[in-house]
Amino acid sequence: MTVLNIRFNDLAAAALGPADALLLDLLAPGLREMIADGVHLEDHLPIEAGSLPDGEPVISEADQILMLRHGLGVALEIAKAAPVPVRCVVGANSTNGTFRFHRARPGESWLHDDLDAYRMEKVITVDRGPATLGGTPW
Repeated sequence: MTVLNIRFNDLAAAALGPADALLLDLLAPGLREMIADGVHLEDHLPIEAGSLPDGEPVISEADQILMLRHGLGVALEIAKAAPVPVRCVVGANSTNGTFRFHRARPGESWLHDDLDAYRMEKVITVDRGPATLGGTPW
């Protein structure tokens, strides 16, 4: 049996709202087809990044939430399709949004155990692996 485990830090959970609303419209049109080719979310979402006088980018709270929602959708699709245990990490803050994933191996977490330690970034992890490893091999 394979287990899917999704974790949110407090900032991500507060930004996204009730969990039952997350299952609606997780992917923008066309993203599902692009997953197999690799995708940069900001290239396919209507994100408007401003900038400070020193050139540092600034992304609105609404656009951070948009990146989280679609990043979660991509993570769920990759977790479903991966032939090996996988960890996907979605992050968004006021300067950027990131999506990473890697093969899950025992003893390799790549993240702090307490997602709330990331105080300036909204973080979601999606882990998929054998139930014999507790759902997450870390």
